[in-house]
Amino acid sequence: MKKFSLWILIFISSLSASSVFAAGWKLQVGASVSNLEQRLSAPPGFASKVSEIQGLLGVSKSLKISNRFSLRPESFVLLPWRKGVDGTTLTFTSHAGLSIDIQISKPLSLGLGNGLLWEMFCSRGEAVNLGNGTGTSTFYTPSRWTQVVLPTATISLEWKFSKRVGLQFGFLISDYLNSNKRRVRGLGKVVIDL
Repeated sequence: MKKFSLWILIFISSLSASSVFAAGWKLQVGASVSNLEQRLSAPPGFASKVSEIQGLLGVSKSLKISNRFSLRPESFVLLPWRKGVDGTTLTFTSHAGLSIDIQISKPLSLGLGNGLLWEMFCSRGEAVNLGNGTGTSTFYTPSRWTQVVLPTATISLEWKFSKRVGLQFGFLISDYLNSNKRRVRGLGKVVIDL
């Protein structure tokens, strides 16, 4: 990720200021599917146990470098915020990233990038009764908040079907450097030029 970010900075600094111009802001509305590979391989009826579908709301801006290349900083949040199985822990998820968009044809572009996925877990301390075979047992949840920031790699394909609206499908791979912790999230967005 550091090499990619350094490459971007060197590339931008080598361009003259007049060759980079900004396009308008874009609104992103869509959906996200977590743990995509587990969802696709889960037995019937178990997909929702290993994966969640959430709404997505974000913004991006296109910084055109040439006729074929542009930089796209973007940020989005996932809604609604998830609740844990016990109902006492809320999870807030957001992502910020930078992609290079390559114009393949007039309506079609490919995006490759890096970013950071930020998740915050907030739990309130209380007693929770959970099933324990034939009876129940009392468990206690801590009252605290924790957070995690993970590096991500992104790949997307956007098809612009009108002057102001496009469809974007892609993948967000978190903790991609660690094969044991790597997770693939599927993304589908409607991108609207503001």
